[in-house]
Amino acid sequence: MHYELTTKDGLLKPKSALVLANLGDVALHNIERGLRHPLGIYNFTFDEFVSKSHTLLDTLEEAKTRLCQYIDYAYHPISSFCLYD
Repeated sequence: MHYELTTKDGLLKPKSALVLANLGDVALHNIERGLRHPLGIYNFTFDEFVSKSHTLLDTLEEAKTRLCQYIDYAYHPISSFCLYD
């Protein structure tokens, strides 16, 4: 996967967003069909992706914390029997 960022007006944006923004009012017929402009679709989808990614990362962080707590809990009684600590 190739993901390229470019700057325009001091903003960091994916190149694909800049391409879609430059479509202007070409004859897409989206409005007549009740659809968003391609950039609006892209922005909505990208925002959803970022939101879901944050949720996934938060869930993974919680799972990691719980796993570490479980390992610490399971290891602690065993460590008291170890000769070398």
